[in-house]
Amino acid sequence: METTNRVYLRAIHKKDKDLFLDWLNDPETTKYLNFYRPIDEAAQINWMNHLKDDKTMVAFMICLTTSQEAVGSISLNKINQKDGNAELTIFIGKKEMRGIGLGVESTRLIVDYGFKSLNLHRIYTGAYDFNLPSINTLTRFGFLQEGVLRQSVYKDGAYHDTIIFGLLKSDYEI
Repeated sequence: METTNRVYLRAIHKKDKDLFLDWLNDPETTKYLNFYRPIDEAAQINWMNHLKDDKTMVAFMICLTTSQEAVGSISLNKINQKDGNAELTIFIGKKEMRGIGLGVESTRLIVDYGFKSLNLHRIYTGAYDFNLPSINTLTRFGFLQEGVLRQSVYKDGAYHDTIIFGLLKSDYEI
């Protein structure tokens, strides 16, 4: 897989369990994710063990090229080879690394991988209406808004829309 000047993607290892537990049990991280309860060690281990056999998902750690430190995770889920679709998910778990463009660089890497290596036709994702950093990143990257799931998520005492974005291989410059 290619790298950028600042990040590269690597396979998820068992040693990453504690990072995931810290990140996915942090309300500041999960406010933008589809998590509503804490993740325990057994559930995290089960998910990580499931990865190696799941043909509908590829997941990676986002790592800094300078220090090799893992700062987040990115994946293509619900891979449907027949229809050429997959869902993109991403989060930067390390708080100090948010808002500096690592998500954009990581997205470019996994989109390249999805279109070139997996021969996908379309990659889609969703963002809550209050997640302006993700919405801005997706639109700058070329994802188009395809629809809105009205009041589909309950966060912080209110219902919010989920905005669905898609990117076609033909619209993406490889």
